[in-house]
Amino acid sequence: ADALPAGLHALRLDFSNCTEVTDAGVEALARRLPRGLRNLDLHFSHCSDLGDTSAEALVRGLPPDLETLYVTLRGTKVNSVFRTPHMLRRFVSKKELHGRWSAAHVARRTLRRLTQ
Repeated sequence: ADALPAGLHALRLDFSNCTEVTDAGVEALARRLPRGLRNLDLHFSHCSDLGDTSAEALVRGLPPDLETLYVTLRGTKVNSVFRTPHMLRRFVSKKELHGRWSAAHVARRTLRRLTQ
């Protein structure tokens, strides 16, 4: 998507079972979401290559005044459905927190092994 109409208020796209959809494609779509969008309905069910990167990109691209959101990532590496912007943001923040903890935990264990 090179550009979506700036005045677009509702968008529904169904990519279900499209095995060619990638995280990079979702990132490109998320960057181009119109800022005035109010309703967003995206279906990525069984796009098996999609992972956390897609969810993170969608959070970064969410329009500020979005009122309704429905994103399905069932059958992907995420395997979830998000019915509100808050649900999607919470999912991503938990993943980020877990990732930071995991990296810190690994670093401490590695340091402990090196000093024994």
